[in-house]
Amino acid sequence: MMSFEVHIPKTMLIGKGARRETSKVSNDLGITKALLVSDNFLLSSGVVDEFKQILESGGLRVSVFTDIDKEPE
Repeated sequence: MMSFEVHIPKTMLIGKGARRETSKVSNDLGITKALLVSDNFLLSSGVVDEFKQILESGGLRVSVFTDIDKEPE
């Protein structure tokens, strides 16, 4: 089994409009790539595309992954 190292920034954006600040914070942290993981509901509602556009406008390379099943029962 391979091991992985995960770094989680201590900065959390919470609240109305926080989404619009993520590209600035990402740039401040030196982040250049993002992976958005979502279900098909958020994809079809436009939330994923809006968030992707916000990140890309800040210079991030964004990949989207939506091939997931619903929450396990």
